[in-house]
Amino acid sequence: MHELIIPLAAMLAAPSFAAEEVTELEDVVVTATRSELAIDRLPASAIVIGRDTIERFSGAELADLLRLHAGLDMASNGGPGSPMSLFLRGTESNHVLVLVDGVEMNPGSIGGPALQHIPLESIERIEVIKGPRSTLYGSDAIGGVINIITRRADEDRGFVAVTAGSFATRTLNAGYSGAGGNWRYGAVLGHHETAGFPARADSDIDRGYERDQLNAYAGWRNESAGFEARHWRSEGVTEYLGFAGEPLSQEFLNTASSLDVRLAAGDLWSTRLLLGNARDEIHQQQANALGEQDFVATDRDTLDWQHDFQVGESQLLTAGFYAEDSRVVARSFGAGFDETTDAQALYLQDVYTREHDSFIAAVRVSDYEAFGHETTWNAGWNHAFTSDHRLFFSAGTAFRAPDATDRFGFGGNPGLEPETSRNVELGYRQSLNPNHEFGVTVFRNDIDQLIAFVDPDGFAGPDPGSNRNVAEARVEGIEFSHAFHGDDWRWRLEAIIQDPRDLATDTQLARRAKRTLTVSYVHRFGKLELGIDGLATGPRPDSPFNAVELPGYGLLGVSARWFLAPAWSLAARIENLADRDYQTAAGFNTANRSYYLTLRYSP
Repeated sequence: MHELIIPLAAMLAAPSFAAEEVTELEDVVVTATRSELAIDRLPASAIVIGRDTIERFSGAELADLLRLHAGLDMASNGGPGSPMSLFLRGTESNHVLVLVDGVEMNPGSIGGPALQHIPLESIERIEVIKGPRSTLYGSDAIGGVINIITRRADEDRGFVAVTAGSFATRTLNAGYSGAGGNWRYGAVLGHHETAGFPARADSDIDRGYERDQLNAYAGWRNESAGFEARHWRSEGVTEYLGFAGEPLSQEFLNTASSLDVRLAAGDLWSTRLLLGNARDEIHQQQANALGEQDFVATDRDTLDWQHDFQVGESQLLTAGFYAEDSRVVARSFGAGFDETTDAQALYLQDVYTREHDSFIAAVRVSDYEAFGHETTWNAGWNHAFTSDHRLFFSAGTAFRAPDATDRFGFGGNPGLEPETSRNVELGYRQSLNPNHEFGVTVFRNDIDQLIAFVDPDGFAGPDPGSNRNVAEARVEGIEFSHAFHGDDWRWRLEAIIQDPRDLATDTQLARRAKRTLTVSYVHRFGKLELGIDGLATGPRPDSPFNAVELPGYGLLGVSARWFLAPAWSLAARIENLADRDYQTAAGFNTANRSYYLTLRYSP
């Protein structure tokens, strides 16, 4: 970590340069309460990443952007397009709910959402809400929620962006948004391919990745009604290496489709009906030993009907009904399953705001065909002692329903109960002036009924073992944040000190660091913008099944953008500037120093 701090200190001591566009510290989020609320009134921790920051990461992937925020640990089992795990505040990778335009992307099979297949060029904004949100969104939201909002505009606008870089990377994206009267519509198309690098540390075989994307929408609205149809799609091929180092590949498909209908009766009542469908498919391109091609697919239909009631000027009541039908089909070495799961839920939330205080209380009753009822709740309070000092407290519960692989895959147990959690956090925010903010948050998350494979006799015994609700975990920690900007520059620092602990073995949870520091500094002078991003993270165990400890590491990335003309810009980015060798999963390589150049035309 000291190797990163030294150049950062030198950077801070240097004079600041000019910048044209600066992100305000105060922002509005929707994901935390399902309605607009300023971050400084929210009794929870939130991160907002806007389009201007996303464009600064031209040539990078979503994981490269998310890992530059403390508390978001990333791990990858291989090269480009390989499965990407995200651990939010020390929770499991399947304890983070990922939404694309409000549609859940978490698969119904084992593993987390396919973050590696979501291109930055299709994203307008990312909202990250830390802490439990099962009360509003149901299963999987134990560590938090990441809501990815795709690109759309209220005016005629188009763009073309071409990227080339290391590992024979080539990307082409183009999009157009139009608006006329009450109508708006648009689409983004993209193609990305790379030759990659050797996925495993003991191999010299490059493994590539190819992806096509589509993001389209069309809608109509006036002051009291509106609808919008949206479709996001990512498909392609990921190459990787098998257990014996043999070259393999698989086709993938991820989609999120929705119809969003809204009605309002003045300022007193509004309703929103969101019909969604998400698909997550993986098809192996090579035959297994039985001559068959393995596959796994999730197809989920959802209905979310939300009603908002304005009670006076200060109180908003939200009530809703949620239903889902999820089908998972899998086949591996001749064994598999075809299972459908139904779930329904009712939720109620009260948001009360006045001059110095915000109160939030919510409850949800979920009914799952597999295991019955699960009740969750959230409560929070945000108080301003003065206009510059705020304190917030929140508490809540969350759950993760056992997925189809837990119940019917290897070690399957149809009698599994949901994993549950209890979370509390206390935070303080201080605005030193309108452009300067400091924050600190302490939190604790107790997770019970964790599902683990138990084999009492060992693999050679008569009992084959099964998945059971036997494990427990606790994550305690403290987060720090500091944001500062002037007319021409902006600075952000985040740090976390946490103890992600397996209570059964009293050991640190796998692939989650105890300490992480991230920084970002951007300035612009004239038509040139320069930026530097740093990450320093500590060691962590690789797996509960081995004794490998992954060393800590530090990374630096630099970026530059030249605004050549009103419609033209040229962006350059260097990832892993110091060319560090590091691993986020034992035996699997990560990218060394890499370069990317993007030419963008946006009239």
